[in-house]
Amino acid sequence: MIKRSVAGVLPLVMLAALASAQDSSGTRASDGSPRTVKREDVKTWTMTVDGKEWSVRPAAPTYEGDTGLFRLSSAYTIPKGKLSFGLFRDNFDRDPKGVDRSIHGFNLSYGATDKLQIFGNVGVQNRVRLNSASDAGFAIEVPFATQHWATGFGDVKVGLKYAFLNDYRGDAVGLAVRAVVKLPTASDTDGLGTGKTAFASDLILSKSINYGADLHASVGYEINSDPDTIDLPNAFRWGLGLNVPACTRFQLQAEVTGRSYSSTTPKQTSTVDLIVGPAIWLGSGWFIRPAFSYALNYDDRGHSASFAKKGGKE
Repeated sequence: MIKRSVAGVLPLVMLAALASAQDSSGTRASDGSPRTVKREDVKTWTMTVDGKEWSVRPAAPTYEGDTGLFRLSSAYTIPKGKLSFGLFRDNFDRDPKGVDRSIHGFNLSYGATDKLQIFGNVGVQNRVRLNSASDAGFAIEVPFATQHWATGFGDVKVGLKYAFLNDYRGDAVGLAVRAVVKLPTASDTDGLGTGKTAFASDLILSKSINYGADLHASVGYEINSDPDTIDLPNAFRWGLGLNVPACTRFQLQAEVTGRSYSSTTPKQTSTVDLIVGPAIWLGSGWFIRPAFSYALNYDDRGHSASFAKKGGKE
């Protein structure tokens, strides 16, 4: 338990230390005021907040809907009254049973205030394929999956994110908390979900480095309600990611996220997922973001753990 906690908190500690070291040359001028970036250097788009024009640091939604990268949130929120919308495909590769799970859906987000973001997503279509259906045990997200192939409506998630600090507005770092509730709308009978609610919360730290890159880290905890016949473990969550260069039309985004599960029978593999891909800004507010995901900790339980089984297109 101690090892898991240290490993998860380390990204936040490293980012906080980096924020302290970069404060004088990163987001603050020599007089301590927030630094500015030239309007012509901003190739994405800008927003007006409190009568001032701000460069948008990635306001693209995560798959769940709040501001961030792919699955990893940032400490930034969209301004009051602004709305974001996205279409996404999210792919997971899990064991046992060689689960290949995809979620096709859309997300929405609204700036209730300049610090409070309301968000959510809908899994319009979930797809679950089992490469090794005869394996014992189950994967947490789809414990009742037994068919080789299943498809249908997925779960709905809703959440809130509140930003306490913002380094673009003079603070040393960006700091936020968020909470998400999963509503069990995916059919457990068809093996597309757990049939029960789940809750997750995260502490998020973000930092801009000389306006050339944004770094993000998070730690959190996930609570899974138990179905009648199965005990689902809870999980410690963590993530680390970046986008670079931050203000250009073409950016590289990359993240590593993971979950360490509490003890359960059968034992669950702690997940570690890498996602990397370009974010291409087409104009004010419009972007496309293809990506590739890879399950670094995937254990095929005696089968052939091929590259194709561990990877997926986002």
